[in-house]
Amino acid sequence: MKIIRQRTGRIFSIVLVALTLLPTLLATLLGFHLSVVTSGSMRPTIKPGDVVLTKYESVSSLKVGDVILYFNTKLGTEVAHRIASIQVRADQLTVTTKGDANPVTDTPVTFNQSMPIPVAKFVLPKIGYVLINLTGKLGKYGFALFAILAIMNLTYRSMKSKSKADPEIKSVPQEATSQGGDS
Repeated sequence: MKIIRQRTGRIFSIVLVALTLLPTLLATLLGFHLSVVTSGSMRPTIKPGDVVLTKYESVSSLKVGDVILYFNTKLGTEVAHRIASIQVRADQLTVTTKGDANPVTDTPVTFNQSMPIPVAKFVLPKIGYVLINLTGKLGKYGFALFAILAIMNLTYRSMKSKSKADPEIKSVPQEATSQGGDS
C-alpha cells in the first residue's frame, strides 16, 4: 500500500509539471503564438481575458476580414484587430484595421510583402485570466515555488525509494573477523 502511495505521489507531481508546461510547449511546437486580450475593442468576437492563438503567415496572404496581431505605435502596444481594407503598392501592403467594437478604423499600417505577420486562428475564452495571473509578479513567484516544490518532491521520493531498495551493509569490527589471536 505504501509503494502505491509513493508511485501515485510521483505520478501526480509529474502530471502537474507536465500540465503546467504542456499548453505553451504544444502551442510553440505547432507554430502558434499566444496573446492575452486585455481590451474590449474586439467585442463581441474576442473579449478581455480571452487568449488569441495566432500563426505567422506572409503578408501577401492576408485578406479583408482576417484578425491580425500587430504593434500599434499610437497605442504603444500589440493589438488584435480585424482587417478593414488592404492596398497593394509595389512590394508593400498598407493594411487598415478596426476593432469590432470601435466606431472608427485604426491608422493604416504598412508592411513589406515578404514579412510574416501573426493571423488569429483560434480564440480560447477566459483562459487569459489564468495566464494574466500566472505571468504577473505573484504568479511568477507562485509558479517558481510550485516548480521547486514539485522537483523537491520528486527528488525526495526518488532518494527515499533508493535508500529502501539498497540494504544497509554494516561494518564488522576487525577483531571479530580475525581467526588467530591470543587464547
